Amino acid sequence: MVDPVIRRGARLELARREFWEYCKLMVPDFYREDRPYLKELCTRLQAFCESDRKVMVINMPPRHGKSRTAVLLSQWLFGRDPSEQIMTGSYNETLSTTFARSVRDGIAEEKFDPNRTVFSDIFPDTRIKYGEAAAGKWALEGQYASYLATSPGGTATGFGASILIIDDLIKKAEEAFNENILEKQWQWFTDTMFSRTETGYKIIIIMTRWATGDLAGRALRHWPDAEHITMKALQDDGTMLCDAVLTHADYDEKIRAMSPEIASANYQQEPIDLKGRLYSRFKTYDDVPRDAQGRPLFTAISNYTDTADTGSDYLCSITYGAYNHEAYVLDVYYTKAPMEVTEPETAKRLVETGCAHALIESNNGGRGFARNVGRELDALGSNRCRIEWFHQSENKTARIMTNATWVQDHIYFPVNWRDRWPEYSAAFHALEPFYYNCIALDVDDDSSISKSLLLSTYIQNAYDGGKHCIGVVGEKSSVALETRMTHAKAFNSMQIVYLGNGYSTAAETYEGALAICYTAGMIAATPANESIVHSVISGGIEPTETLTNAQYSDAILSGMLLFSLSSAGQVWYDSGVNTLITTATNQDEGWKKIKRVKVRFELFNRIDRALEPKVGKVVCDADGVGDVIQTAQRVIDTMASPSENKLAPGGTFTVDPDLGYGGDSAWFIIAVDDLDMLEKIYLHYKFRYQPE
Repeated sequence: MVDPVIRRGARLELARREFWEYCKLMVPDFYREDRPYLKELCTRLQAFCESDRKVMVINMPPRHGKSRTAVLLSQWLFGRDPSEQIMTGSYNETLSTTFARSVRDGIAEEKFDPNRTVFSDIFPDTRIKYGEAAAGKWALEGQYASYLATSPGGTATGFGASILIIDDLIKKAEEAFNENILEKQWQWFTDTMFSRTETGYKIIIIMTRWATGDLAGRALRHWPDAEHITMKALQDDGTMLCDAVLTHADYDEKIRAMSPEIASANYQQEPIDLKGRLYSRFKTYDDVPRDAQGRPLFTAISNYTDTADTGSDYLCSITYGAYNHEAYVLDVYYTKAPMEVTEPETAKRLVETGCAHALIESNNGGRGFARNVGRELDALGSNRCRIEWFHQSENKTARIMTNATWVQDHIYFPVNWRDRWPEYSAAFHALEPFYYNCIALDVDDDSSISKSLLLSTYIQNAYDGGKHCIGVVGEKSSVALETRMTHAKAFNSMQIVYLGNGYSTAAETYEGALAICYTAGMIAATPANESIVHSVISGGIEPTETLTNAQYSDAILSGMLLFSLSSAGQVWYDSGVNTLITTATNQDEGWKKIKRVKVRFELFNRIDRALEPKVGKVVCDADGVGDVIQTAQRVIDTMASPSENKLAPGGTFTVDPDLGYGGDSAWFIIAVDDLDMLEKIYLHYKFRYQPE
């Protein structure tokens, strides 16, 4: 029998040599042999620190120990070499300081429990210098400065680092697509952090993969030989990275509360901009259409210029040739340069491309820009191009969304367009991550109904491509009620909600685009197990028009969503219908209800996400099919659970008895009953009169 003292001494010595053993001794409840992902993380971290590699990027799901492991690594490295200098950077000073404090307190911890291992048991000669109480900057005995915590906007003056640890630099998803923030983070990293590194430095970047252009992505491109650790919560084989940390049920619950792209970034380490794309394709050309003599067949060469809205915005000027109802992009000028640069450059490009007509938005100084471009054309001796300006009243995002399909079908780019115009290409890339459940078309002009029909077409195309969303359109009450009902009927779509009126508050009237946007937000924010019917509008005083009961009934039967006034004098939604009036042979009446459509779309999306990891990963036999069934059934049962209450119990996911499975394919039938809310109460009174 081995003496316990000898056994303990051996474990301490092993902890000095092996980082994994150190973690097990320090936090035995978390670092266990039955968690192989942690052992792999610790082993690879030690190998990296002992190698010649300079950079390591770690992408792991939350709560799986990546930050805790980095804290323990800092302690272990100090124990092995007290001369190390470690600098930590996080998105704010508080988080970075918390990291540094954890390292310091772990080293300084005193031993009170003889059965518990502390840092000094393993590294008795490494101690915090007396008087070094600051959490954000402190030193070990015999050293001048050992640890510094900082953040973007902070300083690192006078500190040299042998090890940099960047932890959670991006706070939220919105920052991931803010070009200015990403650029500032990279500049801070290079100018403040990287500039403080010393010979033999090591850089460890720990973060969620939000976007391809985030710090992790740029670091991986800058250092092609960087060590990269990526761990997904849900593995490709359908198992969890660690059930003890995050079960499949807990994972499903968490991702239900998030949008699909946020869930993929947080738990699957898939950058949002690679998860879904608004523009899935672009048509290209090697050469423009030409006649037998080689002359371009363009019927017109035109230009559209969107001037910069703010000092940080881009000017975008596109010149194109028109032929056979198609547009061939000839030139793109996309820049942040000031007007003294863009005005003469735009004029020069108009001349070079032979442009005959330039349409320039007059918003935010655009009219002055147009005048100055005209003067520049005169100075160049060209009067071929007619300059015209106009005011753009439509929302930019709405324009992009409604015209996305047309752009993909009718606009041709040169085959090398991404290389010719890289900044413009990057802008498209930033626009592409779109997974959404509700789109509002905030248009108030006379063309609103035609734009609404465009949106309907786009949403149908998105649906055909596997994306499920709801569009909200409508018109002001100044449009005749009969006309509005006719327009609503014309959509006849389970995916289009037509808002038929508006409402007033004490300060303002909300109808048209304002009411549409509010309603889109209400639909998106209302859980799928709830209805918007009788949802009260905060501050609402009255609807914009008063309708009779018969008019309300006719309007709702026409597919109009309406505001009405409750008996308590509150404005609320009178119904929860979309514009589907006539159902197809494969549709039931449930497709006419906003609430039930949301539940069904959610079922589609959750089943798809659950089964996606199975494709190409399980054998098409009884066991593989059984695995698929089990996975999908879990989704159905979860949606039918009392906590969600979206489906009735008893839903099934079974093999199609007619088609079965074989080869590389399997066919299944999903049979569920979705639940509706009580939205109508009918009262039938019977009175009896009994004489005395």
